Amino acid sequence: MSMRPIEESLRAEELYGPFMWNGVDLFERFTALAGQVRAIAPHCSGMSISLREHGITITLMADAGEMAALDAVQYVDGGPCIDALRDGAPIDASTVAEIEERWPLFSAAARKHQVRSTLSLPVLHPDEPVAGFNLYGSVEGAFDGLRDELADLLGAFAQGAMVDADPSLAGLALARRAPEILQEATDLAIVATLLARTRGLSPTDAEDRLRNAAGRAAIPLSTLLTLMRDVLPDP
Repeated sequence: MSMRPIEESLRAEELYGPFMWNGVDLFERFTALAGQVRAIAPHCSGMSISLREHGITITLMADAGEMAALDAVQYVDGGPCIDALRDGAPIDASTVAEIEERWPLFSAAARKHQVRSTLSLPVLHPDEPVAGFNLYGSVEGAFDGLRDELADLLGAFAQGAMVDADPSLAGLALARRAPEILQEATDLAIVATLLARTRGLSPTDAEDRLRNAAGRAAIPLSTLLTLMRDVLPDP
């Protein structure tokens, strides 16, 4: 099965037009790139690219699950792609136990979507991380021995299409966070309260973190809230 864009990414392109970098349709190129990734790593069940400066994530997946919600959970409470962007170094978590040890909340979300390994690769320009690729594996060890080959493939793609960002994407990020699409007030209050208690945040900071995470992952806030209610511990 080939990877295809999630519904939110498709709708965003319909609403706002193509994601252009240096005259290249990034959305189209990214979809083609997914096929090359799957040829190298057949058990890759989803992939996303996070653009650090503009706070946008474009997600492709191989099944009907809400794979993009995993990106949003990372923005809420950390995960492999966030660490790779912060440190500017690849992060390979090849087992469920390793994911659980390093990112407990992300691990709980990953289990719900049958993700058993991850590989996160930063894009550096020239020495600072400007974006990151996140690959999700449906089996443990999905990317074992493949990191260098995948890094070469994704790095070449990034150099050809991502060096200079189009400022109009900043407007796209803001549009996706527009208040009219984030009206799930009751669920937001409940989840923000649970998150605040679990992570020692104020309710306002917890709400802001959830809203921003959904916006960055380009998914409805309701999708993230549903997953967070399932994985956050009860008080």
